[in-house]
Amino acid sequence: MGLIDGIVLKITRKLFRNAKALTKQLYGIMILNVVKISRCGGMADALS
Repeated sequence: MGLIDGIVLKITRKLFRNAKALTKQLYGIMILNVVKISRCGGMADALS
């Protein structure tokens, strides 16, 4: 039982790390899109 729990923990930790990396990439893409919009002068349109 202990061995299985250890393996599950390792897998979940790996998944969490991957999820964190993915969310960072998504946030980066979102920020880039916001910057592009603001440069075009459409920031007010995006916020409203």
